[in-house]
Amino acid sequence: MHPIGETRYLSTLPLTYPLRVGAVPAEVSLVSGGLTDLTDRLVAGELAAGPISVAGYLANRDHFALVPNLSVSSWGRAGCGVLFSKGPLGPREGFLVAVPSRTAGTTYLLSSLLGDLFGLAPTFVERTGSLTELLADHDAVLLFEDEAFAAIQAPPAGVEVWDLGDAWWQFTNSPLIYTLWVMRQDLPEETKQTITEALHGAKAALPSLRPALVAEAHAATGLPAHLIEGFLGRFNYDFTPAHAQALALLEQRMLEHGFSR
Repeated sequence: MHPIGETRYLSTLPLTYPLRVGAVPAEVSLVSGGLTDLTDRLVAGELAAGPISVAGYLANRDHFALVPNLSVSSWGRAGCGVLFSKGPLGPREGFLVAVPSRTAGTTYLLSSLLGDLFGLAPTFVERTGSLTELLADHDAVLLFEDEAFAAIQAPPAGVEVWDLGDAWWQFTNSPLIYTLWVMRQDLPEETKQTITEALHGAKAALPSLRPALVAEAHAATGLPAHLIEGFLGRFNYDFTPAHAQALALLEQRMLEHGFSR
């Protein structure tokens, strides 16, 4: 069995759920963890393949080969990278933003977009907690993935909700990539092919399994099934030439705003 990483984020769940429930016969086993943990285990050779953040891939790409035609992205609003701001965005001094991680690719992207679109030079502070608590001490709060999706359902009164997927689309007319799928570069070609076929099989099986997946996500999160269905429908799971161009552009913007490979 080839160990493959999986996160339990709603956005990435569709690509591993078919494997987890045995809908796609495959010589793989799933190992759950956060993206940072999975990246460390991929680099260490403990995993054969798995999802990885854009920043994690760019910092370690010599170790990895991209799984062909597979990523998690959106062509516009997705709801998994969202800035919650006290009041309208615009030029101002001392814009303090609470972020889950200062080194996440989404944080570098936010720095780029705020500078280009609003002339803002944000100061990022790593903080976690409830949205209301964080907004009490900061001008804005950046949330990722399931936290962002849950928070946009009932944002605090007077708070501006700014979706990074939508902003990136408006600014570049290209998809925003949230997660890439990689394999260890040093795997035998036969193993790479086995893993690729398993993940492509999972992607192909998704439409028929979507009702069961939505039901499981509803039970796990308590969010209404129709909201989960709508959320999942915003994502694209391909990696086309347009995605490759978007990845190169995103890397350029990240480097211009302090990212170090």
